[in-house]
Amino acid sequence: MKIAILGDIHGNLEALLAVLADAEGEKVDEFLSVGDIVGYGPNPRECIHIIRDQLKCPCVLGNHDHLASADLSTMSSKPSVAEAIGWTREQLDADDRKYLANLPLVLHVHGLTLVHATLDMPQSWGYVFDRLAAASSMSRQTTRVCFFGHTHVPLAFIKEGPVRTEHGWSSMDIKEDCQYFINVGSIGQPRDGNPKTGYVIYDTDAQCVRIKRLTYDIAAVQDKARQAGIFGKHTVRPIAFQGMFKLACSGENMSIDLGGGVMMELVFIRPGLFCMGSDKGRDDEKPAHQVTLTKPFFMNKYAVTQEQWQAVMGTNPSHNKSAKNPVENVSWDNCQRFLSVLNMKLRGLKASLPTEAQWEYACRAGGTDKYCCGDDESGLAEYAWYSANARGSTHAVGLKKPNAWGLYDMNGNVREWVSDWHGPYPNSAQEDPQGPASGTCRVLRGGGFGSDHAQLTTSCRDELAPDFRNDDVGFRLVLMAGGAAP
Repeated sequence: MKIAILGDIHGNLEALLAVLADAEGEKVDEFLSVGDIVGYGPNPRECIHIIRDQLKCPCVLGNHDHLASADLSTMSSKPSVAEAIGWTREQLDADDRKYLANLPLVLHVHGLTLVHATLDMPQSWGYVFDRLAAASSMSRQTTRVCFFGHTHVPLAFIKEGPVRTEHGWSSMDIKEDCQYFINVGSIGQPRDGNPKTGYVIYDTDAQCVRIKRLTYDIAAVQDKARQAGIFGKHTVRPIAFQGMFKLACSGENMSIDLGGGVMMELVFIRPGLFCMGSDKGRDDEKPAHQVTLTKPFFMNKYAVTQEQWQAVMGTNPSHNKSAKNPVENVSWDNCQRFLSVLNMKLRGLKASLPTEAQWEYACRAGGTDKYCCGDDESGLAEYAWYSANARGSTHAVGLKKPNAWGLYDMNGNVREWVSDWHGPYPNSAQEDPQGPASGTCRVLRGGGFGSDHAQLTTSCRDELAPDFRNDDVGFRLVLMAGGAAP
C-alpha cells in the first residue's frame, strides 16, 4: 500500500492540487495529514473540503487549525496574529470550524503515529529542529514511524541507539530495528529554501519513505492573496525560509548560520552528575556539593564573538574591536536583549545564558581538578589568556587549547555572565539548580585577560550588578529544546 502524508497545507489550493495530481500518477492508495489545513493561504474552505469530504483523509489538529476554530477572546495572540486568524475564520462556516475543533492532537493509523508538533506536549505546539527535541518526542513514541509537521522543513530523526538527524534526504528505507520521527515538510509554505511544494509517500510493502517536490503556480496564489487583501501580512509569509537562522548538525555538535558568512558553533553536552564548588576555595565557593543535570544542552564552543553580536544586533559595543575576539563591554541586561532577538529567529530551540551549574559542569568536562589543565597552574598558559600572557587585552577566540569536551577559553579572555543571581550554595545535593530566586548581583565565571591564576579555577565566582559593563566581560550561551508558535 502507498500512503501519501500531507503536511501544513495552509490554505494553498494550487499547491494541494499539484500534490494530488502527482499522487494520482504515483497510484497512492490513501492519504493522511499532519495538520494545519488552514492559515496563511487564500483558500482555507476549499482545502478543508478536499481533505474532509473528497479524500476523507485522517488528520490531526495543527496550531492554525486550532486557532481558526477556537474562541479568540480567550487567547492572548498578538494583534497581527489575531488579524490573520480572524480573516481565516471569516472564510469558514460553522461546520468547518466544528470539523477543525474536533481533530485529534495525536492519531494512530495503519501502524503509524501522526502528530502536528511534538508527542511529549502536542498541545504546546513546540518545534522540533534538533535531536534534543526529537528524543523527547520519541520517548513517547509507540510505533516504528511517526510523521509530524509544523516546522515546514523536511527532516528525519532516527533512533538506533542515540537519536541522529538526517538532513537533505530524498528516500529512506525503514528498518525493523530502528524508530523514525519524520517531518514531511510543507505543501503550502516550504521553509527550507526550496519553494517547491512537497509531500511524502510511505510504501508499506517496500518499507520505504520518499519525499516528492513539485512545481506549482505560486504567482496564482500570490494574486489571490493580493485580491483578498492578505498578501504581505502575517497571513502570507515568504515562500522560502527567510528571516530565520538556519541550523545544521554535524555528529553531536550544531552550528547556526547567522548570515553573511558568520557561523556560531555549539558543542553537545550530555547530562550527568558532578561535584560543584570547592571546600578549598573562597567562602562563596563552599560547600562542595553534588549536582545532577538531567537535561542535555548545546553550549557555545567559543565565547560569543564581536562578529556574531554584530550579525544579530547590528552593533558592536566592544572596547577592543576585532571580529573574532569575544564581544565585551556587555552587561547581563545587554545579554538578555541579544538572547531575545536571537530567540525570535531560532524556532524549536531556546537560547539562554548557562546556569552556573551548567557552566561549571561544562568547564570541568568530567574532571575534578582545580584548573582545566589539572591542579597545577603551570599549564594554564596553553589554555587561557590571563594576566601572565594576555598583555592587557582580549584575543581572538580558539587560539588556546580546548578543554576535554572541546570548549575553548572557558578560563580567561573574558569573564562570562551566567544566568544565576549570586548567593550562598546549599548544603545538600541539587538537581538542575537555577540559583537564588532574587538578588542584587549576577554571577560571572571563568576569569578574564586581567585575572590571575587564582581567579581561573573551575569553582571561582565573581559577582557584579546586572548593568555592569567592562572590557573583560562577555558571555557564551546554551541552547535547549523549547519554543512554541502562535
